[in-house]
Amino acid sequence: MYRKAIIILSVALLAGCWDERLYKNSSVVSLAGIEGTMGEYKGYYAYPKTIDKQSQIMLIEAKGISPRDVRNNADMKVEQTLDLSELATLLISIDTVKEPLYDLLDIYFRDPQNPISIKVALTEGSVKPFVELTKEVTDNAGGYYERFINIFGVIKQC
Repeated sequence: MYRKAIIILSVALLAGCWDERLYKNSSVVSLAGIEGTMGEYKGYYAYPKTIDKQSQIMLIEAKGISPRDVRNNADMKVEQTLDLSELATLLISIDTVKEPLYDLLDIYFRDPQNPISIKVALTEGSVKPFVELTKEVTDNAGGYYERFINIFGVIKQC
């Protein structure tokens, strides 16, 4: 009798939405950029925010000694939590990839909630102008570069 009650109670408690993540509590980042070297990294995060019933791209800039430190510092600058589950494009300065690339990509691909289909692009010079460009272009900053990379990939194959 007690076993049946425990099983029924367990099933009822496990059937809920305990892993629910509300977008109202998150700033959903679709474009990220990183530049610098170990000890002096700088990161940029672009996410949409609704202001006066219009969607605008907000940019967060943060510094840190590692890519994870940059992300944590950027997270402290926004009211909500930075959510990289919709990350479409990661921009990396070409000077930055002279160091081990694994250290940069680790924080973006280790989290199981982040997509593994992120497009990675290298930029000449600073990443900042490329991130700022999307502020004027669209409300989906990462999607802009993702489409650009997909088109470029098709042209390259022809």
